[in-house]
Amino acid sequence: MSKTVSELTTEQLIKRKQLLKGVLIGSAIVWFSLIGAIFFLLIKKSNSFLPGMIPVFALPVVLMPLFIHLGQLSKEIKSRKEN
Repeated sequence: MSKTVSELTTEQLIKRKQLLKGVLIGSAIVWFSLIGAIFFLLIKKSNSFLPGMIPVFALPVVLMPLFIHLGQLSKEIKSRKEN
């Protein structure tokens, strides 16, 4: 069962924040690579790859919950450091 952000220790919050940052950075690298590959294929083949580009441009929307959770973790860590 997953604990809420306020129930985690500071060390667990920092670990989870670092993990999420790594996942987001890795996803960004894959995302930019896919965009580059699609543009390369678009130029090379000169076919319409628009249907293939829709999932690539939807990736940031899919990752939005990770960005939200990362913001919550950062806010909780900051509030604990102030106290």
